[in-house]
Amino acid sequence: MRQDATLRQPEVAGPSQRLFLGWALAVATWLRPREGWLAVVLLMAHLLVLVWSITKVEWVQTPSMAITLVLGVASGLVLTRIRVPAVLLLPVGLALGFGLIVWQLVDFNPTHSGVSDVGELFHRLNLWVDAARHGSISIDSIPFAFLLLVSTWLVGHLSAWSLFRYHRYAGVVILGGVAMAMNLTNIEKAPLVDWMLYVFTAIMLLVRVHSVHRQNDWQSRGFEYERKLTWLSLSDGLWFAGAILLLAYLLPYNQSFRPLNGLYNAINSPIGSLSADFDRLFAGLPGKKPRPYRDFSHVLPLRGTIKNSTNPVLKVVSPYPLYWKVRSYSIYTSKGWIMGDTSMQLPGWTPEHTVDEVDYLERLPVTHRVTSIFSNKNIFTGGQVLEVPRASFFETYDAPTFVLDLRQPGWQGLL
Repeated sequence: MRQDATLRQPEVAGPSQRLFLGWALAVATWLRPREGWLAVVLLMAHLLVLVWSITKVEWVQTPSMAITLVLGVASGLVLTRIRVPAVLLLPVGLALGFGLIVWQLVDFNPTHSGVSDVGELFHRLNLWVDAARHGSISIDSIPFAFLLLVSTWLVGHLSAWSLFRYHRYAGVVILGGVAMAMNLTNIEKAPLVDWMLYVFTAIMLLVRVHSVHRQNDWQSRGFEYERKLTWLSLSDGLWFAGAILLLAYLLPYNQSFRPLNGLYNAINSPIGSLSADFDRLFAGLPGKKPRPYRDFSHVLPLRGTIKNSTNPVLKVVSPYPLYWKVRSYSIYTSKGWIMGDTSMQLPGWTPEHTVDEVDYLERLPVTHRVTSIFSNKNIFTGGQVLEVPRASFFETYDAPTFVLDLRQPGWQGLL
């Protein structure tokens, strides 16, 4: 049988395509960090696990945090290749991130929390700053979305800067680890898979960086080695990471392990002291973790749920049952409770305007002992405080003064 066949010549790229490929290869060669493109991919994967963990909690609706992160890492990589002092380049990276975030928030327009233009965005951010300065409550979600995107950009940009400019792996772990811990400790049930993926990608990135640094050291000393050692190191790192995660998964978990609890409390104490300000400035966020108590600050925002528990909070020795209180709020708003104008006084203080002392004859002096079982700087009291066996002040409202003008119309009929 006879078959007809058509021979075709291989397609040859035109001059413009060859020029584009040449430029692309030159740019890729110029951008390639000392750790190689594999380190860039592993860094992206490592930080995208963090973004995925934050996004699925659904704190607030935001533009794509993944795009913000990728562009942050890419901009950090580009700026590391420019041999200019860091003090001149870092402001450029911050300006690029700020412009991108403003554009994202203005372009992102969900019906309930979007902004129509840059002016409205800055106005809402300014209102949030005023609330922070004057101790009031904010329920706007846009400031938190703005801070979330800024944090995402900074983590990506500074991680790339630390790894590819200074070749320091610790900066990546610190930035991402703090962000991951803050996210997972503020939800009721932290998923184990988030930590496992985060630790796995961190170990693989560490193995890659260490392998490259070791090869560079061999080259500087004139040693010969096989190129396949890079892939062997990654293979060993894969098994090593899997073994660590399996061991961590199988180990028993005990909340009463005192050394770890002490370390956690030492790290969490500075952050915990800011929780009251966080609650009032981001009162519009959903409560992802029910709390067994409220912080006794000057503001009590209506945020989240309170989950009662059977754990004791006070130990009281008193001859009479009393209502124990630590703070009173006098002003109610749609956003929460706020204290009015108060003054700090010594125990035994009486208001300037008081009723006749005869009304106090039914009262008895009572001595009681109150021990707070949880960390707290306030003193729980019952009744009027006369004396406290320690240096202390109490915050109180003075008796209100009302001025009535009897010359105004309407008072004549009441006199």
